[in-house]
Amino acid sequence: MNPTNLCTFNLHGFNQGKLFLNKLCNNNDIICVQEHWLVDTECEKIVNCNEDFIVVTSPAKKGVAVNGMSVGRPYGGVATLVHRKYAQCLRTLVTCGRYIIIQIDDVILCLSAICTLY
Repeated sequence: MNPTNLCTFNLHGFNQGKLFLNKLCNNNDIICVQEHWLVDTECEKIVNCNEDFIVVTSPAKKGVAVNGMSVGRPYGGVATLVHRKYAQCLRTLVTCGRYIIIQIDDVILCLSAICTLY
C-alpha cells in the first residue's frame, strides 16, 4: 500500500500552525512538519492533534542556557504524521534531533521532516 499524498509544512510553532495542520490532515497521507517548537514534555500536543494519524516526533531544543537556566523559546522540532491506514506497515527507523526516517512497507523509505538551522 503506497502513500498517495505527502506534504511538508513549517509550523513556525505548533500553536501558530495547528489549524492549518488539521486541514492538511484532511487531504494527505503523510505530513512532515518542521519547527513545531515543542519540548519533550509538550510533544503530546502534536501526537494528539488528529486521531486519524500516527505521529513520530523529535522534540525541539530548549533555548540557550544562561547561568543554568533556559532562556528564549525552544527551536526546531520535527514530526511525521502518518495516516492510520498505514499502521500495519509503518516502521520508524530513526528519530534524531533534526530528522526522522520512516519506512512504509518494505519498498518505501521516507526521509522526512528535515530541519536545518542557520
